[in-house]
Amino acid sequence: MIKPTAIGLFAMLILTSCDAVRLPSAEPAAPEPVPIAGAAAMTVEAAEERPAARSLLNVIEPDIAPPPFLEPVVIDDLAAVNAAICGLPMQPPEDSMTLAEITGAEPADTDMIGTATINGTMASLYDFPGLVKMEPRAIMPNGDVVSGHCSATRIDENWFVTAAHCLDADFDEVSLIFGSETLSSPLAQTVEASASICHAAYGGAGYNYMNDIALVRVEDEDLPALSRVPIVPFEATEKKLVPLNYGEASMAGWGLTSFRGALSDTLLSASLAITGTGPALINVSSQEGAGPCIGDSGGPLFVDEEDGTRRLVGILSVVEQNLETETFCEGDYGARYTNLAGYHTWLTEVVTACESNSGLCGF
Repeated sequence: MIKPTAIGLFAMLILTSCDAVRLPSAEPAAPEPVPIAGAAAMTVEAAEERPAARSLLNVIEPDIAPPPFLEPVVIDDLAAVNAAICGLPMQPPEDSMTLAEITGAEPADTDMIGTATINGTMASLYDFPGLVKMEPRAIMPNGDVVSGHCSATRIDENWFVTAAHCLDADFDEVSLIFGSETLSSPLAQTVEASASICHAAYGGAGYNYMNDIALVRVEDEDLPALSRVPIVPFEATEKKLVPLNYGEASMAGWGLTSFRGALSDTLLSASLAITGTGPALINVSSQEGAGPCIGDSGGPLFVDEEDGTRRLVGILSVVEQNLETETFCEGDYGARYTNLAGYHTWLTEVVTACESNSGLCGF
């Protein structure tokens, strides 16, 4: 976590696909993590006896009945809802305008690399409902497991929202870890996602990481285990989401505790200052040396209403460079969250389309 200063949206740090940190399979101790562009934090686990990876496509199609007296509207092309199954390549057509371009949102001008929580305080899942650790995993030919490290938030019975850059590489499985603030706790449980759907106009660094939003789905058979993970509504805030009405916001994650440090085993949180909002983005600044970094990609941003209700408003996309020191995840810096209000229609349409035509979305 980091403190706010005079922030410019010039030098940015992208919370890459899963904030990548590589650990050599032959060594028990992890070396210093190094962020990898477009990959978020990742680790490599040595091959060992483990259950065979479950294909995300080899899942029984659920029996979904249409509402009574209504003809179900079945979409047979994800492009009709501006979506695509996640994974490379995720480059939109050259003439495709992103939502940010259409709305005139500020693009990032400088180098971006993968993004954790710096100087964070221990957090409770009660204060961050719906939050889970997300680890996309690729099984290497030698049996090693390359794991990405991000977060996601439950917004529907079977669906979690996260950042597209967490899923813009090919993975064999996507694991969701939940049920405990401490990942190594015996209380922590894991389920595998059956599908991941990205915004079709997300294009990574080439498009300044605009439309950095995705959905992951879990099967009905996993819902009983997820009963302790609340579904979080993402309706518009009671007042207009601007710094005057909502001066602060809260984030949490299991990311790095320093830029070249280690991923946190315990959920950490920080309070951020909201510095600007638009239809596609929410700009925030670190406070008192605390803020997000590598490994927090896709994690939630909450604001509090006057009655104490906590409202989910964004998901972490980009962390900016400290303009004074030209370092990342240190001192005063800003971050960029995808504004869920601007993607409300996209989220609801994708969920509806996939539940109406499961084959369309690969589950």
